[in-house]
Amino acid sequence: MDEPLGYAVGNRLEVKEVVETLMGKGPKDLEDLCVSIAGYMVYYAKQAKSIEEATQLAKENLHNGKALAKFYEFISAQGGHIDDLENFVKVDEIVPFIAKKSGYIKEIKALNIGLASMKLGGGRATKDDDIDPMVGIVLNKKVGDKVSKGETLAFIYTNSKVNNDILNLLEEGYDIVQNPVKTTDIIIEIIS
Repeated sequence: MDEPLGYAVGNRLEVKEVVETLMGKGPKDLEDLCVSIAGYMVYYAKQAKSIEEATQLAKENLHNGKALAKFYEFISAQGGHIDDLENFVKVDEIVPFIAKKSGYIKEIKALNIGLASMKLGGGRATKDDDIDPMVGIVLNKKVGDKVSKGETLAFIYTNSKVNNDILNLLEEGYDIVQNPVKTTDIIIEIIS
């Protein structure tokens, strides 16, 4: 991966992004991948005569609210609920991560972003570590985007001090070059 899928990295941040995607307001890369996967599932379940028809059905159900209703049904069946999406993520501080140079984003190393989120408390380094479901990172720019020095590359959602380990992971996670970058499709090949 030359960048994380979508914009959000972190437990509740990702759930919020999923709900927004199921509302038809999510990131294009996440929507494209989900619609494609759902299309294949619908086709292989023999609910459509072709991949194209199945993919169209998946896209329609994403945008007509049926996919979101089913998601909420799954959450409810497990005893959960999401009442207020706007207040679903609560942290002590949202810290902007600023570009130190201008150019075009060639790569956003998903591993670095994931490790930075883990060090914020969003994941475990050992099985005994606690997880803070609220923390994480939300990208503000994606691969191919032009960025100016001083512009926000990402937002750090935190309930503790953002230390140098986290900042260094993020700094090393961005490859910014001087020339425009050609982006690739989210799906390069489908192996059946």
